This record gives sequence, C-alpha cells and structure tokens, in this order.
Amino acid sequence: FCKENQLLNDIAARVGISREIVDRIIDAFILTKEKMEMEAHEVWISDNEYRSFMRPLLRLPHPDQWHITFSPLMVKESLDYFNIMLAFQKAPVEWLPALKPALSALNRELTAKFETHFARLMKNRGFEGRSFGRSIGTGQAKLRIGDGVGEIDYLGYSPSLKLLVVVECKLARWGSEPKDYYNDRCDFVDDDDSYLKQVTCKADWVRENADEVFNAMKSVLP
Repeated sequence: FCKENQLLNDIAARVGISREIVDRIIDAFILTKEKMEMEAHEVWISDNEYRSFMRPLLRLPHPDQWHITFSPLMVKESLDYFNIMLAFQKAPVEWLPALKPALSALNRELTAKFETHFARLMKNRGFEGRSFGRSIGTGQAKLRIGDGVGEIDYLGYSPSLKLLVVVECKLARWGSEPKDYYNDRCDFVDDDDSYLKQVTCKADWVRENADEVFNAMKSVLP
C-alpha cells in the first residue's frame, strides 16, 4: 500500500526514464473503479480488459492522494501471464494500436521457432520432415498440394518405422476458465473448420497421393 505519485516518481528515478513514460506503462496495469464500469462484467466473460488478473495494481482513494495497493505474488503471476499473452498478440488497450506491428512480428517469429523446435524433436525420434506450403519437392518430382488442403505444418517420414506422418502444429495458449475450455474444444474438435478436420483433410490427401508425396519429399529431404 503506497502513494501512487511517490511510487511512480521512484520508478522513473530508478529506471532512468521520464515520468510521462512511466505513467503510460504503469497505467496498463492499474485497475480502477472507473475502468471496470466501462465494460460489462459477467461470469462467463473471461477476456474482460479490466480485471485484477490482468491489472494487479489497484488504485484506491485516500484523503491526501491516490494510493496503489497490490500483492507481490499476484503481480508476479500477472506479469508471467502478460508475457505469454504478448506472444499471442494480446496487449493492454493503452498500448494499441502502436504496438500491433511489433506484436505481429513477434508472433510470426515465435510460430516459426515453435515449428522448427517441433521438427527437431521429430528428427531426434528418427523422422525427416518439414513444413510445406503450396507444393512439396523440387524439379520433376515437385508435387502441387491440392486445392482446399492448405499448408502442411509438418510432413515427416521414419525410415526405420516405414511411417509417413502428417502433423498440425498449433502454438496455442491454454484455457483457464469454463468459457476457454469450451472455445478450445470448438477450435480443436467441434467446429466445421476445427484443427482436427483440417489435419484429417491433409492426411486424406497425403494418403491418396502417397507415392507422389514420398517421391517429392525425397527430392528435398536427406
């Protein structure tokens, strides 16, 4: 529990940046009565902008000036979650839209690293493979991926197992509340364009064109 003005001045002095910049940064983590009243708060809405889980600093009135109160453990948990959300292009409204290009670039970079890491894990298990966009292979063996199939996140082959695999790689954040669980089930399984249906479509196409796919893969893989 501390005086807000003194806290922000101390942060500016310790970090070596202007008070104005500190105000803009910290404001994204402060929860006030006025901010909460700006949006409808319902039990089943888990992604409200103004909630203590996302904004762990509470601004409270005091006779002489505004005060900030917080739990150090809650602040740490909130910052950990905040870092995760940045990877999925989620940031406080106070920082948007200026931050959107950087968030988009970060998401692309992390997605590429995630897919590369997955390919490395598969290689450690004896698979040779990679992602393929519009076509597989090169030269005379080049095979165009069928219309409606889409990009194949990972197509790999194990010589020892004589196994060809099709994998849909999704860098996804976990759900922590009932609505999140329902949305995850829809995204992964139930929706007409769910990830399950997408990878099933890709696997069916690979199965129907197995010989051509294998020959095309051999032209670009060891």
